[in-house]
Amino acid sequence: MYQVGYFVSGRGRLFQSAVQNLKKFEIFPAFLLMDEKADQSLEQFCSVREIPVYRFDGRNRNQFDHFVLEVCLEHNPDLIMLTFDKIIHPELLARFPRRVLNVHMALLPAFKGLNALSRALKTGVRFVGATIHEAVEQVDAGAIVAQAQVAVRPGEDTDSVGQRLFPLLELMYNQVIVWYAQKRVECDAAGRIWIRDASYGELSISPTPEISIRSILNDILPP
Repeated sequence: MYQVGYFVSGRGRLFQSAVQNLKKFEIFPAFLLMDEKADQSLEQFCSVREIPVYRFDGRNRNQFDHFVLEVCLEHNPDLIMLTFDKIIHPELLARFPRRVLNVHMALLPAFKGLNALSRALKTGVRFVGATIHEAVEQVDAGAIVAQAQVAVRPGEDTDSVGQRLFPLLELMYNQVIVWYAQKRVECDAAGRIWIRDASYGELSISPTPEISIRSILNDILPP
């Protein structure tokens, strides 16, 4: 059994998708950490599935760092997935080397930092996307694992392009967790990450996903 710890700020749709789609791969949630911005409905989602859930206030940095490390050491997940806007303390990264992944809403290394999607659109780029990368001390600087992209249409804003990007990100997110569970992630001498035996020929998502999922957008979730 492979266990994943999830850090969430916001609606937590990627977390919910992984919980519902990855059971068939013997991948299960170790816990959910929610910050002060996370949707309260996630607590009910976890309760009915008996997933340990913790809510913290990330505005107190010292308490946040201590609390997060304590939870992770208690559960010792195989992998930690980040979908929130807090910087991870170096001690946590040191305790879980190459086991902490971050989702960033831009095609790194461009547009690091907050509000990446809106900043990208303002520049007039023709493609926007999302990156999953290994977290390191420097913000959004870790080795890239996978990326998804969509072309920008005239007049689009962050909401409309985000709606088109999300299904690709959702599939990529689930697939990356599966690749880590399958121990197919390799790092070359230059520090670049490659997935063993994966295809890199797909334009919209690279590496090309190998799994199929039921999108969270098609599910009716608890209120």
